[in-house]
Amino acid sequence: MKEILPMLSVDIFAEIRGWLILVLSVIGGFISLRTFIENQKQRRIENSLRLVVMFKESLLENDIQEWKKMFHSTSEIAGAKKGFYVILINRQRIQLPLSNLFAEGPPDHGAIKRMAELFDLISYQMLNNKLDNRLIYFQLGQLMNTVHSWLEKIESPYSDQAFIEVNYPSFNRLYQTSLIDKDWVCRTYAVIG
Repeated sequence: MKEILPMLSVDIFAEIRGWLILVLSVIGGFISLRTFIENQKQRRIENSLRLVVMFKESLLENDIQEWKKMFHSTSEIAGAKKGFYVILINRQRIQLPLSNLFAEGPPDHGAIKRMAELFDLISYQMLNNKLDNRLIYFQLGQLMNTVHSWLEKIESPYSDQAFIEVNYPSFNRLYQTSLIDKDWVCRTYAVIG
């Protein structure tokens, strides 16, 4: 009988030890996973902030001003038809197609084209979950929305696909997916009225 008790107590301690190791391993794994997820969120925020800075540094000095001019000249208040912008020449309003913004010698000196190229790069990163989409949208949302809407209205002269699908596929795909919530707020660069 005395021989059975020491053997039984060894088995119980081994069993308790095994369960204790399992519980501690699960807790450690949970903590590691949670830390990894939080680090990924922080990394997306840092990447987003760096990309917003890169966006602003990549633009020329007057690109935002050129966008504002184009924003106003494409509005209904300016008299622009859908897919066109208005310029004044000798006090006469002339409607020009938005495709002129992507032709040689554009009236905005290439500002909208530069923005569209940068938005395609940013969209690629957003689609691959490398950025905090809400932060990017807050900083650049109005610019992104208007440039995207202008690109959608341009027909491609060389294929059956839309101009945006051919030239800015990631930017187009970002708006086709539901990665941007229409209820998110964004910084206002210009208003009409």
